[in-house]
Amino acid sequence: MTRTLTLACLMGLALGGCKKYDENESFLHLRTPEARLAGSWTSQEVTASDSTVVWTDFLTPDNLQMTATFDKDGSVVFQQESKEFEGLWDFNDDKSVLHIRSLTSPQDSDAVVLDLYWEILGLEGDRLEAAHFREYNGETISDQAFFLRFEKQD
Repeated sequence: MTRTLTLACLMGLALGGCKKYDENESFLHLRTPEARLAGSWTSQEVTASDSTVVWTDFLTPDNLQMTATFDKDGSVVFQQESKEFEGLWDFNDDKSVLHIRSLTSPQDSDAVVLDLYWEILGLEGDRLEAAHFREYNGETISDQAFFLRFEKQD
């Protein structure tokens, strides 16, 4: 009886601990997605999902080389060449979507405020993979759809 109860509890823990983007590298995470995201990340790959993409200030012909620093307090800074963008970030309820909001450039007083939504495909160790949404909750939020891969620097 005790053995069956122990096995049932372990199965419940195993199945209850899975998130949408848990992958083969780690079955159980001891740190929250927020804690895993905190730190500096450098882009390794940015791939357009289709050929009709209209590139923004973020994207350059050199495959969007940028650094993103996510602080535990919910602030984020993107740096790309001489441009810097500041904003706020948080996850949706099930931690599957990263919302980066109020993203502006302090160097440009006429800057457009951006809202980005990334579906988290992987957040393991020093690797972050995401897909940028064109639409979210039925609303068109961007003309761009692309895949992003980052490597953690710290």
